[in-house]
Amino acid sequence: MKIVFLVLLFVYVIAFFWIIWKCAANWRWYQLVFVAITFLLTIPLLPMTAVVLRSRVALSKQASDLQSRLERAEREQKDWINGVPNDPQRDPGLLVMQGELRALNAEVGRVFRDLEVRDRGPNGVVLAPAAPAVATPDGMPIDDADPNAANPSPEIPALAASSIVYAFAERVLAEGGSALPVAYLGEFRVAQTAADSFTIVPTAPLEPEQLRAANNSNRWALYELMPTDSHEAFVKEGTVPDSERLFGEVNADLVRSLMASSVPPQALEEYLRDGTSVLPDDRPETRWMRVEFTKKYELTVDAMEQRSAIDGGFFDGLGQAVDSRLQRADGDVVAFEVGDQIVVKSEAGQLLVGEGVVQVIDEYFVRPLNSYRLVLKSMRQQIDYLNSQAVNLRRQEAVLREALRLTTGMQTTGQQRQLELEKDEAQVGKELAAIKGYVNDMEAELSEMKQTMARLYRENLSGQRELASIQAAIRKAADQRAQAAVGG
Repeated sequence: MKIVFLVLLFVYVIAFFWIIWKCAANWRWYQLVFVAITFLLTIPLLPMTAVVLRSRVALSKQASDLQSRLERAEREQKDWINGVPNDPQRDPGLLVMQGELRALNAEVGRVFRDLEVRDRGPNGVVLAPAAPAVATPDGMPIDDADPNAANPSPEIPALAASSIVYAFAERVLAEGGSALPVAYLGEFRVAQTAADSFTIVPTAPLEPEQLRAANNSNRWALYELMPTDSHEAFVKEGTVPDSERLFGEVNADLVRSLMASSVPPQALEEYLRDGTSVLPDDRPETRWMRVEFTKKYELTVDAMEQRSAIDGGFFDGLGQAVDSRLQRADGDVVAFEVGDQIVVKSEAGQLLVGEGVVQVIDEYFVRPLNSYRLVLKSMRQQIDYLNSQAVNLRRQEAVLREALRLTTGMQTTGQQRQLELEKDEAQVGKELAAIKGYVNDMEAELSEMKQTMARLYRENLSGQRELASIQAAIRKAADQRAQAAVGG
């Protein structure tokens, strides 16, 4: 290309000199000089013009690309704001999500994010809003950026002294991204406020895991109300409720990744089955019904009184809304027409069936939602009770160990005594055998002596009888002789 340009330039110079030679007969000398100077000045402008034209073409192409990108960005912005109709794979749109966010904020109250820990001490934790970092637009030099726009003054949360808040440790998901709560730190009370910070203290001693998370995190978030449990939080994005799944398809991978190692298998199964068909052995509190009205019906849903959710909850004892944010603007009665379908708890469905105004379409298993504000306090009380029981059990264990030690010693002593007694028993057995033999010998000798004495007794008795007969005979003979002598 460069050779072609040089050839054309050479031809251009030759043609210029030929024209000058042809015009020299009719032009004056100063005309020839000005034409030569103009020609000489034109030659350096040729590459400059080529560079300018080349840059213009590139800039024109870039401008066209930017214009198409701008149009595409405007269309995407419109889609992001209003959503794309009839496309369940796309997000519903910023306006719809803002409405859902407002509904969610009605349940969680005010949330104060991006709080940095300035100090930890015996008097509490000092928190202050972190200065938001404003990104410099592409193409703008850092020196030309507005310093006030890059480092705006953070706003101090409007928290009154003695307010109760719930603290969470936050973690930034990615550089420049948003932060999400990752650990519950406990219930805190606002001790004091300052111009650029405020101090909070725990309402109860923190658990070891909470204390460890609080010491390892420098970014906190405070909730005016404890976040509420939700069925939709575990539903897979893009799915919609149907006749078999009341809330949509549960994101099983998400549930297992969050809970598989921290909850019992039975509880994990409840999260996975949430919104599916009921089973025969499901508990009564987990049974819900989809019913269809066969008659017109009216139901009062709002209570006469109004109070804030932080003063006792969203509903009264009858289940009617007391928070003004939940109450209906067009009356406190809801009217149902024939053919309308609603999902209610099994007890309420049975009452409506008993009134003869509905028919049952289907039954679902619905996981009972947790009231974390009450559940965590109850768990804390149980932990305190279990800790006290653990102290008592450790004390009893020490007593049992001492008793076991003494029992082992007594058992050892008893075994030794048993061995000695067994030896004595063997010796006594030998002595008893000897004594028994001696007794047998003595009994045999005694029996023999008794037989001898009986024989001698019989012999003596026979001799005595003989002596008695001899004495009687002698006495008779003597008497006869005496009588004979007297008579003679």
